[in-house]
Amino acid sequence: MLPLRVVRPGAGSKAPERKMAVRDERADEDLMLALKHGDERAFAELMRRHRGPIVNYVHRLIGDRDRAEDLAQEVFLRVYRHAGTYRVTARFTTWLYTIASNLGKNELRNRARRRNVSMEDTPRELHEGDYHLGTREDLLQPDRITDLNDRQAKVRIAIDSLPEHFRMMLVLRDLEGFAYEEIASMMDLPLGTVKSRINRARLEFKKRVEPMLSARRTNDPSVFWRIHRGSSPDGEDHTRGGTGS
Repeated sequence: MLPLRVVRPGAGSKAPERKMAVRDERADEDLMLALKHGDERAFAELMRRHRGPIVNYVHRLIGDRDRAEDLAQEVFLRVYRHAGTYRVTARFTTWLYTIASNLGKNELRNRARRRNVSMEDTPRELHEGDYHLGTREDLLQPDRITDLNDRQAKVRIAIDSLPEHFRMMLVLRDLEGFAYEEIASMMDLPLGTVKSRINRARLEFKKRVEPMLSARRTNDPSVFWRIHRGSSPDGEDHTRGGTGS
């Protein structure tokens, strides 16, 4: 029997090539159907794609980052448990955010039962990118950072103080960018009710946040209520994924 020959990279041979990870390009719905038939890798891919956005969504909804992490874990646990009954009747994300919304609503209701939520004791931290706050120069000037953080806190206070049904509509539409029809499906509400609540939620948010932001220096940046998009003066927003009607 011939002895094994040890081949070292660089000694007259090519180094072994690294295997590139192959990204799973299947649609979310196809991944869920694969998970339904026992494909564990499909579940891992769904978590890779959507765990971060779900954590952010729940955080925006309940205002507590640590609790949002826990609830996101519960969201995907339910996805896994109910994979066997999954049917493609809508986009996977609509179903996923319905689960997250229900858990978020339960959290808010349980919190309200435990104590009266006041503006002083609710979480206040916002993450960069939640709102467009001023210009790049503003963010680079230390004397304005404190003021911007204060304004972010006040915006968070205004969102947290909204009634549950208004807060959820505002987050789903203006922060997450879901279409009116998708929100109607998630909330099991008529389309007209959804549009009405979103408009009322925006008005209520504006009424609550403006007094807190009214006292400012003339050179302070303004807070704009828009995420990835702009809102027109007529109250209609032109967003990705939205119908606007």
